[in-house]
Amino acid sequence: MITTPSVQRFAPLDAMRGLAASIVVIHHIWAEYSLKPLQTFPSQILIAGYSCVCMFFILSGFVLTYKFVGEENCYEKVITATIKRPFRLAGIALLAGLIGYLIKENTYASPVNALMDIFDRFIHTNLSVGADVNPPLWTIEKEVIGSAIVFGLVLITCRTQFATRMFIELSMILFFKDTFYWQFIVGMILAELVKFKMAELSKWTWVFVMLLPLGLYLFSFTAEDNNKYQYAIGAFSAVGALIVLLVVLTCTIAKRIVCQKPILFLGKISFSLYAIHYLVILKASDVINYICLLKIDRRMASNISIGITVVSSIALAWLLTRYIDIPGTKLAGKIANRIVCPESSPKP
Repeated sequence: MITTPSVQRFAPLDAMRGLAASIVVIHHIWAEYSLKPLQTFPSQILIAGYSCVCMFFILSGFVLTYKFVGEENCYEKVITATIKRPFRLAGIALLAGLIGYLIKENTYASPVNALMDIFDRFIHTNLSVGADVNPPLWTIEKEVIGSAIVFGLVLITCRTQFATRMFIELSMILFFKDTFYWQFIVGMILAELVKFKMAELSKWTWVFVMLLPLGLYLFSFTAEDNNKYQYAIGAFSAVGALIVLLVVLTCTIAKRIVCQKPILFLGKISFSLYAIHYLVILKASDVINYICLLKIDRRMASNISIGITVVSSIALAWLLTRYIDIPGTKLAGKIANRIVCPESSPKP
C-alpha cells in the first residue's frame, strides 16, 4: 500500500506561491515607479517576476497531477477536474479584467456601449480574459491550456507503470520545449517523484541544498516580452524554480523557514493578489500626483503611494479570496459534478 503525503505536507508549496505572488507585486511596483534598477544577484530576485510565473506553472502541474497520478480508476474525477478548472479560474480573472477595463478605458457616455465593448474585448482575447487592460492576466490562457494538457496526460497514462509515465512526460517536455507548457509537465514529474519516490528523493536533500545558490541565481534571471531568447531564459528560470521547490519539499529547515503564518496567508490569497495588484498600482499613481499638489517631495509621495499600494493590494486580495474565489471554487465544483454526474446532483 502506498502512503501519500497529507495536504498539510504541501503547505510549503502554498507558501512558495505566496512568495512568488509577492515578488510579482514588487516587480511591477519597481517598474511602475521607475525605481533604481536591480541588476546584480541576489537583489535581482526581488524583481524576478518572470521566474515567478514559471514557478506558478510548475506548481499548477504539481497540484493538478498529484491527486490523480497512478490511480487506476480516476477517469471520472479527472474529467470533473478538467471541467471545473476553467470555471475555477474565471471568477477572479473576469472580475479583475472588468475592473481593469473600468479603470483604464471606460470613456463611453452610454453604459450600453461600454458593456458591448467589454463583451467584444472578452470574446476576442482568446482565453486571456482581459489581459489587454490587466496585463498579468496573460497567464490565464496558459493556465487553462496547460491544465488541459496535464489532465490529458494523466488520463492517458493513469494505468501505466511509473517508468512509462516518466518516459512519456519527459518526451512531452521536448515536444513543448518552445512553449510555457513544458513547465506544467515538470510539475507533473515532481508530483510523481513526491508521491511515489519521496524516500529516494529525500536522500538527495543535501545535493539540492548545495545547488540552492545556483537555483536562486537562475531564478533571478529576467526576460522581456520582445526578447528573442525569452524561452531560453524561461528554461533557466524554471530550472531555478525547480531547485528551490526541491529544497523546500525535502529540507525540514527550509519548510520551517517558509511556513510562517504571514507567508502562508500570502499563499492563501496569492491568486487574487496576482490578479488585482497591477490595477491597484495604476490607481496609486494618481495618489502621487495628488500628494505632490500638497507640495510634498515627490520621493516621499512615491514612498507613501507604494505603502498604499501594498496594503490595498493585500486587503483587496483577501476580500476577493473570501467572497469571490472561495465561493467560485465551490460553485465550479458543483457545475462540474452536475455535468459529469447529473444523476448524483441534488434535484431542485
